[in-house]
Amino acid sequence: MRSHDAELKRWQDQIKAHVATQYRLDTTDEAAVNAFNGKLDVLNKRVEELNLQAQKLNKEQAGYNKLITASNERCAGMVITTADHDAVKSERAAQGKKL
Repeated sequence: MRSHDAELKRWQDQIKAHVATQYRLDTTDEAAVNAFNGKLDVLNKRVEELNLQAQKLNKEQAGYNKLITASNERCAGMVITTADHDAVKSERAAQGKKL
């Protein structure tokens, strides 16, 4: 998400910088207006793509959070003795040595 947010900010900054040049645009020059609008369309399209990507990332994050919550609900109430804990650790260590 951090890299996505950074990329989104870069594109938004590019849009802001591009729009800031609008006052210099010769509105009587159709080619210049078309070029300005064309670049703005490209920038806006990329931001739109990034927003769709963010929606996908948010859905994935929600799914992951749901999985973790379910796991925590199943395991949080488990109570084991120290002896059982140590026995499991020993078994796992022994299995690791066999592998």
